[in-house]
Amino acid sequence: MKKSSGAALVAALVVAGCATPTVVQTVKPGDSGLSCAQLQNEFSDAEQFRKKAESEKGVTGGNVARALFFWPAILGSYSNANEAISAADARKVHLANLMESKHCASPSAVAPVQAQAPETARPALAMHPQGAPTSPGAPGLPAAGTTWTYESVERIFSDHPVEITVRVLSVVDADVEELVTSNASGAKDVRRDIDARKSGFLEYPLDSTYDLIELSPYLLAINRGKAPANISVPAGYPMGGETLSPWIVTIDERGWERVHVRAGAFRALRIDVSGRRARGIQGRGDAAESRFEMSVWYAPTVKRFVKLERKVWSASTFSPQVIGDDVVELVAYRPAS
Repeated sequence: MKKSSGAALVAALVVAGCATPTVVQTVKPGDSGLSCAQLQNEFSDAEQFRKKAESEKGVTGGNVARALFFWPAILGSYSNANEAISAADARKVHLANLMESKHCASPSAVAPVQAQAPETARPALAMHPQGAPTSPGAPGLPAAGTTWTYESVERIFSDHPVEITVRVLSVVDADVEELVTSNASGAKDVRRDIDARKSGFLEYPLDSTYDLIELSPYLLAINRGKAPANISVPAGYPMGGETLSPWIVTIDERGWERVHVRAGAFRALRIDVSGRRARGIQGRGDAAESRFEMSVWYAPTVKRFVKLERKVWSASTFSPQVIGDDVVELVAYRPAS
């Protein structure tokens, strides 16, 4: 009997120790009517929920003990913690958008500033992963550790969503080093360096027939969240074949719009880009690309784009067909902690 009672006590303690963090509601009915001070309080609450969820993922003595006695419980706790963190981040983005629309003071946690070490302990220059001395990132760019998760769908041939995650590894002046990963069948982890000052296209292969094409992801961030005075014509759109003629690209700033994606509603700057071949490529078959159109929405609160749409037309002589129709939306945003 005593042995059974002891086992029951251990089980009770394990269950109690595995209390799951709160998954907050992203949008609450009365949010739009809150004052600036109330919105700030709600934002602080969301940040506290996030910190509590983070603590549940930490490797503590209690967690180790729970894992030894009741492994399924600790797995459930970790899974719920991830869900709680994503929900808290989405809530913070929603509240930040409301504060921006009401001209409230921006919460510092949306664009966190890393605490500085005392002067006696702070090195003159940080060291780049390759070992070269570096200077801090340009104002406005995201800090190392910032993460965005996108969902990409090719709507003609597959209509099957794939997840893409971008994480900032380091920021040196205007150079951002990223790690890009995806659950797509043919995707590989890619580390890449981006000069945020340059206007250009980025290509990330998802499988043998489908690539993610991005346009200057930090176009707005490098300008501290403001619309650029002028935007250079971007370079680097994939040629699609060595023998095909180059692209003639035009770019147009369409202004600020309200855009809704899975991560929430954002005030975003819309940029439209279109391209056509310098010379006709009739007779090259329906697989060759002759024209493309792309729209990208950049949100200052997340320091990257939140939505991207792209269509591609074939080079058919008689009736060009849409052979590519991509949409990419932000699912989650996690600022550096």
